[in-house]
Amino acid sequence: MERMRIGQVVQETGLSASTLRYYEREGLVSVARDGAGRRLYDAQDVSWIRFLQRLRAASMPIGLMRRYAQLRKAGPSTLRERLELLCDYEADVRSRIAELSTHADALDAKIALYRQWIDDAEGSRQTHIPDIHGKENDGREDRQEPDRRR
Repeated sequence: MERMRIGQVVQETGLSASTLRYYEREGLVSVARDGAGRRLYDAQDVSWIRFLQRLRAASMPIGLMRRYAQLRKAGPSTLRERLELLCDYEADVRSRIAELSTHADALDAKIALYRQWIDDAEGSRQTHIPDIHGKENDGREDRQEPDRRR
């Protein structure tokens, strides 16, 4: 099995060497060393690091990542606990996705409204577009935006 040094893993994963060392200090990664004490990573290490990157990209807190890594190190007897941890976190991620989707829908509605106002103003050769946040708000914005308070 081919071993890689930290520089090669940096290139493979896009993480910095300091992040890889941080993951090691936090107990997320255990890395073999050569006779001179240099880190040696194998393909399984890189695969694990890539999974950790996904967990971070999903905003998993380091403490929860640490717990998952501890369970992983403990072996197959922790499979059920690992499954539960990941299922719980996946539910949290999906909840955040749903919330973000609601926010994106509100932005889409606002963008469509602004485009319509601009098109209306340009079509009638008006030079004035309503100031929806100031004194000139005629209420159209409030009437045309869907109610998102459920």
